[in-house]
Amino acid sequence: MDIILGVIAVISLCCSCFAVGYTLGKDINKTQK
Repeated sequence: MDIILGVIAVISLCCSCFAVGYTLGKDINKTQK
């Protein structure tokens, strides 16, 4: 069970990091245009 919880935590962290990077990337694209 501990391994499964660890995997879920890593996946959630990656998803949140990806979401932040995606929003920041959109903002950068807006300023460049």
